[in-house]
Amino acid sequence: MIGDLGGGKSVLQKTVQSAVVDRGARAICIDRTPVREWATFARGSAPGRCQVIDAAQAELSIDPLRLFPGPEGRQYALNYLTLQLGLGAMSIQGEVLHHAVEQAAALPDASMAKVMDALTQSAAAVRAHAPMRPPRWPGCCAWSPATRWPGWCSTRRCRSPG
Repeated sequence: MIGDLGGGKSVLQKTVQSAVVDRGARAICIDRTPVREWATFARGSAPGRCQVIDAAQAELSIDPLRLFPGPEGRQYALNYLTLQLGLGAMSIQGEVLHHAVEQAAALPDASMAKVMDALTQSAAAVRAHAPMRPPRWPGCCAWSPATRWPGWCSTRRCRSPG
């Protein structure tokens, strides 16, 4: 939903959510805000019929790599992470994330925590083997994943040879 601040986006979402739950369906809401607006709403609108899971203090696991075996768990994990991180699946960052999920899922104790470990190890390896690259300006120098350096620059705004 798109609208101005105070334009009623949350009110509309909560109205629709209430109607869905009142008809017997289930709703899953992910609230990353510090005030936990949706948790408060769920407890107030559906007392005794809601379950709020706080990922920071979880008593239950919603880890897709633990709950779903094989390719299904990997796909759920990747879908969840790309959505939460705002990454495109076909972007370079999406590819790095995909590799980390695959690496973590191959372990006997696969979990989302192992995905974080894989990403941390990958970042450390890149920092150890790749020198700092010069600053880039938007639209300046095509990034070359093969060389980890920007391409030749004709504008000279990013300090690459050009």
